[in-house]
Amino acid sequence: MIPDALFEAICAAPDDDEPRAVLADHLIQRGDPRGTFIALQLRRAREGGWASKPERQLLKRHGHRWCGALAPVLSPRGLRFERGFLHTARVRGRWDRRDLAVLTDAVGRGEWRTLHALTCPRQIPDDEEVHEAALALLTHPVLGGLRVLHGLSAPLAGALQRSDPPACLEAIGLHEVQAGGAPGLGADSLPGVRRLALTGDVHLHDLGWLWDCPLWPRLEGITVMSRFYDDTRREAAYLDALASHAANALQRIDLVASCRHPAQPQGWTLRFTRDTQGRFTQLTAIPSTTSGTRDRACSALLRALEVLDPNAISALSIVRGPGFRPTRDQVEQITTACGRFGLQHLEV
Repeated sequence: MIPDALFEAICAAPDDDEPRAVLADHLIQRGDPRGTFIALQLRRAREGGWASKPERQLLKRHGHRWCGALAPVLSPRGLRFERGFLHTARVRGRWDRRDLAVLTDAVGRGEWRTLHALTCPRQIPDDEEVHEAALALLTHPVLGGLRVLHGLSAPLAGALQRSDPPACLEAIGLHEVQAGGAPGLGADSLPGVRRLALTGDVHLHDLGWLWDCPLWPRLEGITVMSRFYDDTRREAAYLDALASHAANALQRIDLVASCRHPAQPQGWTLRFTRDTQGRFTQLTAIPSTTSGTRDRACSALLRALEVLDPNAISALSIVRGPGFRPTRDQVEQITTACGRFGLQHLEV
């Protein structure tokens, strides 16, 4: 149990580690495993590196319970804690009438105060009462620290920007937005949004609305998730379309080979950034998968490298991560595939 005074001190100074360290000591003295978890995360925040095995085990065993009053409305999958407190989460269920009581009960709960990123259900029924409850939750002052909001349908995004969304929002994600787009997106009620993610099976012809969207000229990053696994040639076409319409503010284009949940993409993110001449020719391939799909992820990366124009890439970095540890043979395959680019700057 976290004392109210300590929780208030943490929320009042979110960037200060001292109140969190005091809480960790308090909980450790009482035999509460969350104290150990907070201490482990604080140490990792200072020293860097990946989560240790004890930290991962504590999160797996207790993470959902540590969500407190939010546990009924949040999925146990995709939870992320930082420096001991809830940072990233996604809503469970579909937000329909069956979940209305749970959704209503979660409005205004204090546990939301540390949340940085939230993913909504991918499908919300066209029900006025459900929409009102969702808006009440998303616009409540306890979510004042929310920076990232994913999984919005076009109607919910429109309703949100017409109401009173969290003023600190920096990134939003729209799910299955088709050719009609999200009318009015980027109005004055979303002044801080600089990154946009489009999820679902996004087709190239569904991107046209973006060029006239008020949000587009000020975007610094755009993410598109689609079934690039099915046809990796699509990645080059999407890159061409996004780069050719890019405003000066846009610095990063992410193509994610998945149409799954934005909080848990699988496969690879191909990140294109501008070179010194302003072209999107610098490529970083970032794994976003688990070892269980390592072979599929490696195959997808190799196919993507095969269809990219070598003359359109000036720098290439392939990142290893905790979710993708390639075998020696796979490293050799990737290195060989990269040879066709003839780059002086290559990191594998």
